[in-house]
Amino acid sequence: MTILPVRGDPHTSGVNQTRGRPAPATPEHRRLIRVPNHPGIYRKGDRFHVRFRHKGRQRTRTFRTKTEAVQFKGQVASGDTLTGSRERFSAYAERWLETYEGGTSNGISEETRASYRDSLERHAFPFFGAIKLEEIDPPFLREYTQHLANKGLAPNTVRRYFAPVRALLGTANGDGLLRSNPARGFRVVVRGDNEDRRRNKRRLSAQQTKDLLSEIPAGYSDLVYLLASTGVRIGECLAFTWSDFRTDADGPTLQITKSKTASGVRRIAISPEAARRLLKRRAESDFSSDDDSIFPTRSGLPMDAHNFRNRVFVPAAKRAGVPWARPHALRHGLATMMAELGYSPPHIAAHLGHADGGVLAMKTYVKVERVKSMAFVDEILSDAK
Repeated sequence: MTILPVRGDPHTSGVNQTRGRPAPATPEHRRLIRVPNHPGIYRKGDRFHVRFRHKGRQRTRTFRTKTEAVQFKGQVASGDTLTGSRERFSAYAERWLETYEGGTSNGISEETRASYRDSLERHAFPFFGAIKLEEIDPPFLREYTQHLANKGLAPNTVRRYFAPVRALLGTANGDGLLRSNPARGFRVVVRGDNEDRRRNKRRLSAQQTKDLLSEIPAGYSDLVYLLASTGVRIGECLAFTWSDFRTDADGPTLQITKSKTASGVRRIAISPEAARRLLKRRAESDFSSDDDSIFPTRSGLPMDAHNFRNRVFVPAAKRAGVPWARPHALRHGLATMMAELGYSPPHIAAHLGHADGGVLAMKTYVKVERVKSMAFVDEILSDAK
């Protein structure tokens, strides 16, 4: 017995119920309607579509107004088919963080990549949100830097957080996703920048360092003392393992194996007190093998620099009366101390891991006083005619 489908039965899928009848008309808001006197431009609903060819493929761009569509069609007619990317900032940034290789032949370290990710996730993603890459312009970048400054961040910190955004936009422009790079030539200007520099808040004096050390919790005092007495960066310090620490005929030293620059990879001398603290720390630590971190968390993993700075260092700095201080201020403080004790700029540069041979140390830490007397010239040239 053959069962014939019943018209209108919802269970008879695949049966043509409208055979012999004309197909229903497409609603006007879903149809592409040619725009009179403008070949290649169509209207669908309240949007205007431009069809064009780019690199041998047919593309379509959508615009809100007819004027925008006509302007773009004129660019296409003149041979300019390069278009801005309509990809969301956050979506492109996720891919960029995985593939970015740096702007120099040295590439980019994983520490820098992690720093860029932290900066973008904490500041750039919430600010830029779902904005498209092509919609970012210099005024919008200026709003972003001012947004960072309004959070109370120091001018140099604002520049550091802007760096990955600058690099990201440069890459997008180089890949043809942006018609131009909005960050090219963009200067990060923060109100109060010159005032902060005049106050010279970047470095800690010897007394300020002592006050800070007295406010650091006991579990972190060795870490802060090592930062203050060696001038190493916080990332370099937290990367130390016990295999990097040794004492030989030249005294106690630490080997820096992970640094932001190639010149930063070096062996440095440490003070007797710093060595004593490390030896005591290793004897009392549950993680004391050569591969273990010198400054681990409770689980044995290396300490996170961001958590240490915000949860330990900043509160202690406020209690010590130096609320502006960050771990890097200890590095500048040590360099200033070395300059005041007579160490030459090349010696300071070698200890800090600078690659310029002392140029930066000379400009930043060494005070050159004005020559007050030239009488020695007369003595030397007294016999001259």
